[in-house]
Amino acid sequence: MDLFRSLQLIALKDVACTPTPDFRWRQICRYYSKTFNTPLDKVVYELDPYDVAQAYYEDIYEDMEINERLEVIVQAVKSDEQIKEDELKQSEDSLMTDKFAKDTEIEAVAAQKNREQRIKKDTEEKRRKAIKEKEAGDKLLKELGVFEEVMKKPTAHRKPVKDIDAFSLSFTGLEEDLDLVGP
Repeated sequence: MDLFRSLQLIALKDVACTPTPDFRWRQICRYYSKTFNTPLDKVVYELDPYDVAQAYYEDIYEDMEINERLEVIVQAVKSDEQIKEDELKQSEDSLMTDKFAKDTEIEAVAAQKNREQRIKKDTEEKRRKAIKEKEAGDKLLKELGVFEEVMKKPTAHRKPVKDIDAFSLSFTGLEEDLDLVGP
């Protein structure tokens, strides 16, 4: 692996993972260099690191709202033990949120399945009811002795077209009837 590819991977790791102190220092130096138009090598090798860091933090805090500054102050004065406790609590909260999301997803899938089963059951019941009604109607027609006669007659939805040549779906000639042509 060549040098640039190795440096690219190191940079990606530093940006994507928990920042190391070296990474944070390089980040502060780049910020200082960009913000104050100072060559990066001068920031790194000639300026006092305390002055660079102080200027960085002052510039950041200057643009914050008072509530944000208060949050930073609260975090800054916490002990290492308090920070670890907060991180533990945050990870527990995250686990609880993940569990809640999973439980909600399971419930949604179950509800969808129940809905589908209910629809299937309702459809099946309607189909059975329609079959029973048809059978009851057929039975009544047979008892009356008119079943064969009724079945031979065309129904409204099965009416044969008498003059198939006169049947047309063409829309020509509508201009005169509907006045579709403008003035």
